[in-house]
Amino acid sequence: TPAPAGEPLWELDPELRTYWFRAPGPPAEPMALRALGALIGQALLSRQLLPVAFPTVLFELLLVGLSRAPTRVFGLTDMAAVCPAIARSLERLVDYDEDDVAELFTLDWPHAGELRRDNRAAYVQAYVQWYFNERYADQLGLLVEGFRTVVGCSALLRSHVDATQLERILCGAERPVDIASIRAGAVEQDWKAKDREYLDAFWEVMQGLSD
Repeated sequence: TPAPAGEPLWELDPELRTYWFRAPGPPAEPMALRALGALIGQALLSRQLLPVAFPTVLFELLLVGLSRAPTRVFGLTDMAAVCPAIARSLERLVDYDEDDVAELFTLDWPHAGELRRDNRAAYVQAYVQWYFNERYADQLGLLVEGFRTVVGCSALLRSHVDATQLERILCGAERPVDIASIRAGAVEQDWKAKDREYLDAFWEVMQGLSD
């Protein structure tokens, strides 16, 4: 079902201060996404700098769409770079080794009923892959379509430029330290449940220093 007319296409993450697609499904304004893809391509050709508004993984998905190559396996670090809140929830799901895991952790996706205690890690991995490859396929397809109309003939982009390089070319500056991604990939070893407040306080301090 298409989104209601006038609904924003993007949503700002308050932790990362970057934008991601607001809602899955066919957008109400498809031309706006095509135009944005074309604008990104035109900025690349004309060497016009863009603001750091999107996570690096979006540039990776643009390049994948341009080359029509298979995507790599995405992980919780990628999710944390888009939505830290979802990444933390998925991390807790993986760590929760109890029989009632399916009752406590519910995800809105086609395989929601397949979660079991013995398949937590594989379930989360499958969800992350679906999130990046399928959930926003309509929006990504339009964005890539616009991008391809401008730079689709570039063999250099298709073969020799990765997402980090593309972002640096377009945005012209190093991205601030991504504490949310670091936290999602961190291993908290030898800490007890009673120490949770100290760990949370540590990450809050680190987040405050990330600018």
